[in-house]
Amino acid sequence: MDRKSKLILIFKYIILITVCICMIQFLRKIDLKAVFVMLREVGYGILLILPLTGFAYYLGTLSWQVLLGNDSKKVNSFQLFFIRQIGEMVGILNPTSIIGGDLTKIYYLRRHEINERSATNSVVSSRMTMILSQILLSTLVLIWLLYYAGSTVLLDGFRSLIYIALVILCSVQIGLFYWIYRTRYCASLSLSNAAATTTIGRMRSRIIQALKDLKKTARSDSSAFIISFTLALLHWIVGSLEFYVVLAFLGIDIAMMQAILMDMGVILIKNIGAFIPGQIGIEEFGNKIVLAAIGVQSATIWFSISLIRRFRQLVWIMIGCIAYFFLNLQIKPPYTVNE
Repeated sequence: MDRKSKLILIFKYIILITVCICMIQFLRKIDLKAVFVMLREVGYGILLILPLTGFAYYLGTLSWQVLLGNDSKKVNSFQLFFIRQIGEMVGILNPTSIIGGDLTKIYYLRRHEINERSATNSVVSSRMTMILSQILLSTLVLIWLLYYAGSTVLLDGFRSLIYIALVILCSVQIGLFYWIYRTRYCASLSLSNAAATTTIGRMRSRIIQALKDLKKTARSDSSAFIISFTLALLHWIVGSLEFYVVLAFLGIDIAMMQAILMDMGVILIKNIGAFIPGQIGIEEFGNKIVLAAIGVQSATIWFSISLIRRFRQLVWIMIGCIAYFFLNLQIKPPYTVNE
């Protein structure tokens, strides 16, 4: 193991240990009896978040399906929905996070007679539209926070940091769209990738080729890209309703924009700890921070919300496992498809 790898590993362990220490401190302050009383009050209303998040996942599936182009005829949206769930399940449980999840999606697309390049292009393009739409949504909620949410002690204390974050998000958004729509390709990368012989080199070559395909898709079929982007945006908005609904059940009224801001914040924090399977502790820490941001300091409410969100996640992981079992029974072994 080289020095760089050791430093990365040490950094990961520092984050993990820090999160564990914080979690222990939080849990020591929780009244479990109060938590169970609160969950009983919510009752079967908790089941409402399952169709809500299912609809959000379906919008994400449609966003992906649009980018398959003619290959979308080989796999219907129902099948693609469960392929997506399997990929997301792998991404949650595997230390490789979204990389392992996306490779799983490509694997199942190939089993539907979709060649590797088209499968990889659709998965990478879908991931890019998700990132772009998330950045746009985060930008909008930060603008709302600065100019329409009203003045609070917490907001006034971090106003300068929010402005910096807003500038960074706008710059990234503009830079990515410029990169996608610029007409010039990077020929030097193509030449270097053509000679790749190692596994990492070949993977890098495929990723670069997929990104070039995304540029081609965005320019040649702009309507498909725009539709995919819009569906991805709706996916995030509907997914954010989970916070809105759960807090409403717990007797806390928040604005829709606050729910979106909370969801975007948790996702950002989860990405930092993506190397931890299931983001155990990381997601709970994120819930704690976003709840504090709207003025909710109760450890009981925080733990109740964390349990409800983990329940939803566990149900969809189980659905992904069931889908994995049935898809492997129904789909024939991988085809050899000409590129």
